[in-house]
Amino acid sequence: MNINDKICGFKVTRITPLEELDAQLYQMTHEETDARLLWISRKEENKTFAITFETLPFDDSGVFHILEHSVLCGSDRYPVKEPFVELLKNSMNTFLNAMTFPDKTMYPVSSKNEQDFLNLMRVYMDAVFHPAIYHKPEIFMQEGWHYELDENGQASYKGVVFNEMKGALADPAEVMESAMNRAMFPDTIYSYISGGDPTAIPDLTYEKFIETHKKFYSPANSIIYLDGEMDIEMVLGILDSEFLSGLPKGERICDIPWQQPLDGGIITVPYEIGPDEPKETRMRTAWARGVCGYNDRIKITAMNILADVLAGDNEAYLNRLILKKGLAEDVILRVYDGTGQIWLRLEARNHRAEDSEEIEKILFDEIRRLADEGIDHEKLEAIMANAEFIMGEKDFGTYPQGLFFGFLVMDSMLYGGDPEQNLQKGDLFDRLREKMKEGYFEQLLREVMLENPHKCQVILEPSETLGEERREAEAARLKKEQDAWTPEDLTKITEAQQALDAWQGSEDDPADLAKLPHLTLEDMDDTPEDIPTTVSEKDGVMILRHEIPSGDVRYVNMYFEVDARDAETLHEISFLAELLGTLPAAGMDGRALITEQQKTLGRLDFDLSPHGKNNTTEISSIQFVTSFSVLEQKAAAGADLVTTILTQTHFDEHDMISDILKQCRQERLQGFIMGGHTVAIKRVMAMNTDVAAAQDEITGTGYYKWLASQVDAGDASALQPILESAMQRVLAGKLTVSVTCGAEYDAAPLVDRLTAGIKSAGAQDAEPVGAANASDVSGAEPVGASDETPVSATGIRSEGIVIPADIAFTARAGSLLEAGQGFSGKMQVAARIVSLAYLWNVIRVQGGAYGTGISVHPSGTIACYSYRDPDGTSSLETFKTCGDFLRQAASGDFDLTGFIIGAVSDASPLLTPRLKAQIGDGFYFRGLTWEDRCRTRKELLSVTKEDLLELADAIEAALDAGGTCIVSSKEQIEKAAPGEVLSI
Repeated sequence: MNINDKICGFKVTRITPLEELDAQLYQMTHEETDARLLWISRKEENKTFAITFETLPFDDSGVFHILEHSVLCGSDRYPVKEPFVELLKNSMNTFLNAMTFPDKTMYPVSSKNEQDFLNLMRVYMDAVFHPAIYHKPEIFMQEGWHYELDENGQASYKGVVFNEMKGALADPAEVMESAMNRAMFPDTIYSYISGGDPTAIPDLTYEKFIETHKKFYSPANSIIYLDGEMDIEMVLGILDSEFLSGLPKGERICDIPWQQPLDGGIITVPYEIGPDEPKETRMRTAWARGVCGYNDRIKITAMNILADVLAGDNEAYLNRLILKKGLAEDVILRVYDGTGQIWLRLEARNHRAEDSEEIEKILFDEIRRLADEGIDHEKLEAIMANAEFIMGEKDFGTYPQGLFFGFLVMDSMLYGGDPEQNLQKGDLFDRLREKMKEGYFEQLLREVMLENPHKCQVILEPSETLGEERREAEAARLKKEQDAWTPEDLTKITEAQQALDAWQGSEDDPADLAKLPHLTLEDMDDTPEDIPTTVSEKDGVMILRHEIPSGDVRYVNMYFEVDARDAETLHEISFLAELLGTLPAAGMDGRALITEQQKTLGRLDFDLSPHGKNNTTEISSIQFVTSFSVLEQKAAAGADLVTTILTQTHFDEHDMISDILKQCRQERLQGFIMGGHTVAIKRVMAMNTDVAAAQDEITGTGYYKWLASQVDAGDASALQPILESAMQRVLAGKLTVSVTCGAEYDAAPLVDRLTAGIKSAGAQDAEPVGAANASDVSGAEPVGASDETPVSATGIRSEGIVIPADIAFTARAGSLLEAGQGFSGKMQVAARIVSLAYLWNVIRVQGGAYGTGISVHPSGTIACYSYRDPDGTSSLETFKTCGDFLRQAASGDFDLTGFIIGAVSDASPLLTPRLKAQIGDGFYFRGLTWEDRCRTRKELLSVTKEDLLELADAIEAALDAGGTCIVSSKEQIEKAAPGEVLSI
């Protein structure tokens, strides 16, 4: 392919080699419509497609967010209600979603299967250019908002995006960000809440919604993105002949206005806190600064490095000063990139109102001192080394690389820049190192932080009554609107609601469903992906080796078997994992230790993980996990550093421990508000199995309550002997080392160095703390004393957890084992059918919740959940009818093929070498063999309607007898009337 070549209506305009990706970047233009296209051609089996539109908000109605949801609800070629859900049922996708950004809307899909990839691309292209929204106003009502009349004729607002944004704006960080955007960019699109403000969403009319789609969703305003190995001529032919050819060109939206520097002043905004939070210490103050445009990569990268230097951890310059004086619980500095104008936020969290001026003075005096006297270059070098490692590693977890490359491309191309700008490191870090010697970072501090005319300050004031005030204001608005309705208005609203109910309750025409492209069972692998694992033993240490190509990066997991089973010890060891790597060790203070980590390692994580075998509720083992990644040339130094942290950490820094306690508590509090479904699932699972009960004590509500009690006690010094004893107990456990690398790498020296480092401290030879002859440590009660009570399933009950939010998160779970079934491939298919064919329709589509689902867990427990739900009580009742739905579905004319395909896809996620190793290690500790996995896959592929009828009885019995948890406002909790209520 050469420049000026014409292929299927597209003209090649530019070709750029990408050496670091071993790829070529092709840019093209569709000559008839001016649609732009680029393709990253590389040897990558997983193929990615995305179409992106420049979507510039003009108010807070969230119109582009609602459009993002709505165009995936049927199209001319695929006239079914939920093509998106049908794809979830029938596809082998490795990614399938859509997302709204402040200035663009992106529709990406990804798959390793070529036919599946083409199917997904076709459905998405028809969705964006020929959506059913033009003749189905019910889609706007469902996804955006509508009036809902109850049995008493009382109106309320209802809609998926409406409820989603109620949940999103319960997060103080979102409130802060929105206020800063308004103050910093009043003359541009960035002043609006692109997702939608719940107070403004009901102002959006259907007519404006349609008009917006016509204007912005045109070929000329689109960018089509492709990544991976593919038959490009076939793909371009489909795009041209089936979709673009014959479409009106439309207009390319003009450039986003540039905000001239201004002083946005000081803005005070209330935010909601829970009734048990100490209001007097919950003030948040932040300062925003404009940084630069999207195309100054040197400056953007440098500011991210400075953010880490100034406030990346508790030992960073700004954090250390504020925490030492006890003026706030945390200092955050974040750079907001990915838009046309880059800006940053410096924030002091959880402080007293009277301390605001002192905090501001300390922060900016220290920034001024660093600008004048200089920043520690060793620290800058360390952070640059770590940033360079992460950028080169390109490990995005379970998300496709191609997806993130697409994000990086849009972060420049959308604004007129070169698409390759952010794809490669090039000489970026060499240039930064040279500029460091010239005082560049100090210059940036003065320019951006101290002498910047583009700025504002936002103060978040805590309020215990804001939620009630918000609900009262919404009720008053509804009453005013309802009082103004004429009889004709009421008739129209009633008829619209009836039409929506009828449409939501209708069945898709089988002929329309058949128009959607489908895979067949012949396209499925009948065996799961193998994760190569060899097991050996040396000097009592088990060694797991995963021969997976990983370039020059080595991934290492160290597992110490923990003999503890009681909740208190699990809390203590879980907190221990939060501390390691931040407290001083072996003569290095916290700052020096963190710097050494950044210089030597890529990632370093500590965790506590319980394991159980399939279809058993008991705990088979609990492992304390130390995970790190390191370049091959630094492997020896990395091993020494990790073992130093494990064996020589000092726990006598009581103030540091106290600070981390408060931060951990606050972080988990935010988890209740933003991810309450996860909290609820852990609670109901804990009612059924010992493994889940342990997990709740390690990461869930049990752990949160322990953190809160320690913060309230206010004596971190009492934790020193406890933590020292807990560390001894961990290190005395049986050690397993897992290494992931290519076949050519000899991992033995690295493993030997790790085990020698542990044994040199005497840890592996010591008698485990808690054994009969364990001595008292510093006068403390020995951890592992004889009065330990093992954690166990907490028993079935109904529970409510009060949070400051207007929406609910719910969960119901029960034991399939007690109902005569358990975890199996067949049960996985059954759960997928219930999720997508029932719960999605009843709770998400008709009920307006943002998310819902059901899953079966290896322990033999089944759990349902809802996410950002306007009516949690109804959802908890709906969960009890899942078995009945499955029974009816299995008794009728129901095609299982798509659900089987989707279940295979769920069981075959896209994994990086790091994640493959973690999963392979999990198989080892759970005793899950290759034969077990093959048997589950066979069960999944061979499920029948007769099987489903049998499984339906077990699902019904398990959920009917199961426990429940609702995480929500006091009002929703009272409506649900749980047996126990917790307030956080």
